[in-house]
Amino acid sequence: MIFPVQDAFWTDTTTFIRKTIGPDTPFIGPREFRAVLPKVFPYDWVHAIEILSQFGGVAVHKGLMHELPVPLLQAMGKEWRCVFANEVFLFFMPPNSTLPPTPELHLQFFYDRLQSMEKLAQMQQPRTKALTAFVVVASRTSSFLEKTLESLSPFHMPVLVVAATADAARREAYRSICSAHRAEMHAWDKNAAPAKALRLGVWQLLKDAHLAWICSLDDTMVARPDFLLVMEKFRNRETRPLLGGLWTEADGTSASISRDGFQLITLSRQVHLHRYGHRDYWAVTSRSFFNWKNLPLLSQKPEMLVIRDLVSLQTFT
Repeated sequence: MIFPVQDAFWTDTTTFIRKTIGPDTPFIGPREFRAVLPKVFPYDWVHAIEILSQFGGVAVHKGLMHELPVPLLQAMGKEWRCVFANEVFLFFMPPNSTLPPTPELHLQFFYDRLQSMEKLAQMQQPRTKALTAFVVVASRTSSFLEKTLESLSPFHMPVLVVAATADAARREAYRSICSAHRAEMHAWDKNAAPAKALRLGVWQLLKDAHLAWICSLDDTMVARPDFLLVMEKFRNRETRPLLGGLWTEADGTSASISRDGFQLITLSRQVHLHRYGHRDYWAVTSRSFFNWKNLPLLSQKPEMLVIRDLVSLQTFT
C-alpha cells in the first residue's frame, strides 16, 4: 500500500500522530501509514477489544470503519476520547488523555455509522455463528499452554484443550488456565499420546454440526493476530490441509511459491499436530488414527501446504 503523500487529510493526521504519541508508539490505523509511521497495527490484524490497551491511539478512517470490529468501535465510542478530526480521519486516544476532545459535530458521523453497523451485525447474527474451532494438545508445563491460549483468546472462537499427560498436578493447572481463557478442557483417565489426544479432541469437536473448520495446535505454538484471516484466505474444502508456518528442513520441501505476499511451501513429510482443514478432512483422518497407510478414502497421501510465519514457536526451558 502506498501512502497518499498528496492528500492533506492523510498528511495532517500523520503530523498529529507524530506530535501526540510519537513515531515509536504503536497505534491502530490503515496499513498505508506504515510507510511513514512503521508502528501502525493494520485494521486486518484487529480481532477484539482486548488489544486496545496495547496501543496509544486508533486512527479511524471514516470510509473504512467496516474493517474494524463493532465491539472495538463501541468501546472507543464509550470509553476513549476523540482528540483529532478532519474530513477523513478521527483519532481516538485512551480515556486518560489530557488533550481536549473534538467538537461533537465531527463525531456525529462516527456514531451514525456505528449505529448502522450494529443493526447490520444483528441482522447477520444467525449466519455468523462461529464456524472455526481450535483443538490444542497440551503436554508441557502450564506456562506453555497459557501463552498459546493468550494468542487464541482474541479470536473468540471455540477452543478445546486435550491433555496428553497423566500428571494430575499438571492437568489441574491446565484446567485453571482454560477457565481463565474460556477454553474447554478434556482429560481422559489414561495417559494419551499426543496423536491419540488430538484424535479424541477432533472427535469431540466433530459432534458440533455447526463447526465447518478445525485447526489443531499444540502448546509450543503462538498464533499471529491475523492467523485466522490469512488461513481463511487460502482454505478450501478439499482434503489437502494447511499449516500455519511451523516446519523444518527435515520435513522436506517439494515446492515453494509466493502468493499475495505470503510464501507457500509444499511439504514432503507430514506434520501431525498442526494443521487446518475442513471437517470432512478431519472426519477421514481421525478414523484412521493419523496412519496414512490405513486411509481407504484417500487415493494418495495429501500434501501439506505451509503458509509461512503465521505462528511462532515457544522457547523450551
